Amino acid sequence: MIVKNARKTGSDSFQDSLAIVEQYLLFRFRVHVVYGKQESSGYHTNGHQAQEDDFITIDTSKSKEAQLYALLHEAGHVLLRSDGDVHRRRFPKSEHKRTTIGHRIDVLREEVVAWERARALATELRVNIHEEKWHRQRSSALMKYVKWAYSPEEYFKS
Repeated sequence: MIVKNARKTGSDSFQDSLAIVEQYLLFRFRVHVVYGKQESSGYHTNGHQAQEDDFITIDTSKSKEAQLYALLHEAGHVLLRSDGDVHRRRFPKSEHKRTTIGHRIDVLREEVVAWERARALATELRVNIHEEKWHRQRSSALMKYVKWAYSPEEYFKS
């Protein structure tokens, strides 16, 4: 499947890019995207393997550009879980029910790698990225996971 990006600027460009990533996820993995105001952006799956009933939620209270970067990041998770055996070997503690240090470290590692895979996907799909804004959003998201991994109890208090 070849997906081309319309070379526009502004909000229409981000809307077109969102559609490109959505189509990629739907046609390649059968993963749907649900948009909602105040909906926490995330990838919803059961286990190490991406499945057809998985879905991604995106918060529409954010800018279209922030929505695009969040969608790319969540697509990075889908790609990482496209082979459940590889994911299980790479992040063996990520699906543990208890928040052990091993679990927190594997979740944090997956978050970092999902952002890296997302950036590669943007290039592959010819989706334009503003590097400074991408870096800011990635850093902000990862810092939340660092705080959670360091002290889950304190994270949930704040």
